[in-house]
Amino acid sequence: MKEDNNKVFRMVNKKTKYKLTISLLVSNSIGTIQKCLESLTPILQQVDSELIVVDTVGEKNSDGSLEIAKKYTDKIVHFAWCDDFAAARNAGLTLAQGEWFMFIDDDEWFNDVNELVDFFNNDECDNYLSLTYDIHNYKNLSTLSYYRSVATRCVKLTPNTKFVNKIHEQLVPIFTPSKKTKIFAHHYGYITEKNDKKVKRNEEIIERVLKENPQDMHMWTQLLGGLDKTNEDDIKKVKEIVNKALHEFEKKQLKVNEDYFNVGIIFDFLFLCLTKEKKWIEVLKLRENIETAGSFSEYERCISDFFVYQALVNLNRFEDARNYVQDYSKKLKGLRDDEQKWLQQQSFYFESYVSEDKLFTMATTIAQYDRMNKNWRAIVLDAYNLPLENNSKYLANILPVIFEAAYYEKDNKLFQYVCRELMDEDGKLPKVFGIGILNVKKALGVNPIELTKIISVINAPKDPFIMVQAALAGEQSSSFNKQIEKLKKQKVIIVTPCEELFPLLIRNGIEPTKFIETINYDEWVTTINQLAEFYAEEKDKIPSFLAKIEKTWQPCLKRSMLLMCLRHKYLFSQDITTDMIKGQIESYIADVVSFGNAVYNVDLLSQDSYLLLPGEVRFGLFLKEAIEEKKNGHTDRYFAKLHQALNSYEIANHLVELLLKEYSDEQVKQQNMVNELEQLGNQVKMKIIELIQQEKFEQAKPLVLELAELLPKDLEVKRLWSLCNKG
Repeated sequence: MKEDNNKVFRMVNKKTKYKLTISLLVSNSIGTIQKCLESLTPILQQVDSELIVVDTVGEKNSDGSLEIAKKYTDKIVHFAWCDDFAAARNAGLTLAQGEWFMFIDDDEWFNDVNELVDFFNNDECDNYLSLTYDIHNYKNLSTLSYYRSVATRCVKLTPNTKFVNKIHEQLVPIFTPSKKTKIFAHHYGYITEKNDKKVKRNEEIIERVLKENPQDMHMWTQLLGGLDKTNEDDIKKVKEIVNKALHEFEKKQLKVNEDYFNVGIIFDFLFLCLTKEKKWIEVLKLRENIETAGSFSEYERCISDFFVYQALVNLNRFEDARNYVQDYSKKLKGLRDDEQKWLQQQSFYFESYVSEDKLFTMATTIAQYDRMNKNWRAIVLDAYNLPLENNSKYLANILPVIFEAAYYEKDNKLFQYVCRELMDEDGKLPKVFGIGILNVKKALGVNPIELTKIISVINAPKDPFIMVQAALAGEQSSSFNKQIEKLKKQKVIIVTPCEELFPLLIRNGIEPTKFIETINYDEWVTTINQLAEFYAEEKDKIPSFLAKIEKTWQPCLKRSMLLMCLRHKYLFSQDITTDMIKGQIESYIADVVSFGNAVYNVDLLSQDSYLLLPGEVRFGLFLKEAIEEKKNGHTDRYFAKLHQALNSYEIANHLVELLLKEYSDEQVKQQNMVNELEQLGNQVKMKIIELIQQEKFEQAKPLVLELAELLPKDLEVKRLWSLCNKG
């Protein structure tokens, strides 16, 4: 390859006057061409470069795009459109005077071109023969949904450089080494109202080319790539075309590497169709057949590995599926370690099928199967073969399973291995590590104290989560206070996954402000929700925990938020009782009002302004007024305020029902007391009357006085008193 590369360098076009030529194909894309040209401006201004515009519609038919392009360059090539994209591109390429050549469409624009500017101005370009960047192909106008493709659209020119293929044209030859950049271009070309016309136009061009040359395997892949594959009829059509393409491949006498590359993609489309049809046995047979059909690249084997894995899982052959996950992982690692091989082998249509995302999805399914069968050793062995480094964003589902397996296998080295793989240059672990450990602590059969001790001795002294685990493990030791001081010194804060630090502080009567003051609102909301979820499983502990918080932590907004959230979790649970409500309802109201005053100044608001407040704050305010009306004996107003409260916050339905039940129970209890007093009073009256009849007036008087205290409004008691005095 080195000899070839040197030869290419010597063959650079003698017409070179610029470092870079940018060729822009202009159609009628008035909505995007301005963005395209503006994104190119930093390159044109800072790099020794030229811009060539190839006009494919003509002055008369232009929607104004051409006039915009003329403001950026006077190098305009008018090309008479002939349904040949390669010919249009070559029209611009022919006039290129740059050492390097890059091409772009008017419905694309770069996000940031600083890396390109540096590449050419810092002479980094002397070390490469091509350059790649990503394209975000959007599925809708929201800019949120897109599929990513890697494009090699910038090359060092040679006299042999040219575009081939009338549709979905390619620039050839492309030599390595190739620079993989981090820049990307936005592409909206296939979501406009012209999309259907574009697809139909492309199909017509492809079919004409295939009619002329039915053994052009690249065109077969282009045709298959543009077809829908959603319903039964679509899939049937795709399979028919696949068979035609493979038949032509078999007939072809001289097969080159490019043919094998394209036929691999054709097989992938067949895999896709069989998968959509859920014909799992046929998927397995297809893999067996292609094993003997030819030599396919590592990239292509990753794609077929994935389809075979899907088939095996659906056939409940998980042990066999494991082999394909391992094979996928091995090949993916080889491709990632050799970037040039990756660039040479990648497939545009199945790019998402060869990725760490797919690998960890596959590995997680196998790990979950092993977990269900308590095959902990298999999980441990597979974990050591996973590419954990730099892939923390894919680990949320599999790490808890790995940690649980390590716990049961007593493989403490695996915890350290994962830690070492995920730790950054500053000695910090990603949040997913700590979250994974916290999830395992909740698992049935796991002793959280034992797991804490295991994690506390991991060699990661700068990581906040590990430091918190060490403090938890040493809570009863003489070094505990030193560990707390270390946490303060390192400015550890109580955010996920370090939320265990908060109850640790509260248990030991340590004021938590130092560990909370720098937390922003969103972080604190996440933290208190995590704490609430933890205590939701042990609701009976919430009241005592709340009391300790109020004793340890001075009032502030963050405290109000936490207390409100914990009491909400307690009071709004479906198994709460009226007895449980009594000790917390007024404190909950105080928390809500405190929060409302701190954030919304609710004391200054009229009831008409309550509609602007969050539902729970409105609920708390109306509930406060209801309790006050109840204390004042205004039953009707109490009920009215409860109704307003419920209308403000419908999820409080169960709590309001309990408050009404509590009121009803109180009324019944009060009536029972009245009835009991009346019954007792009648008994005493009978005794008093008996004493008066016996003229034992002095003995009767104390009884009358006691009765007067029990029944102060009873007129008969007053009459009995008069009779005693007359005697």
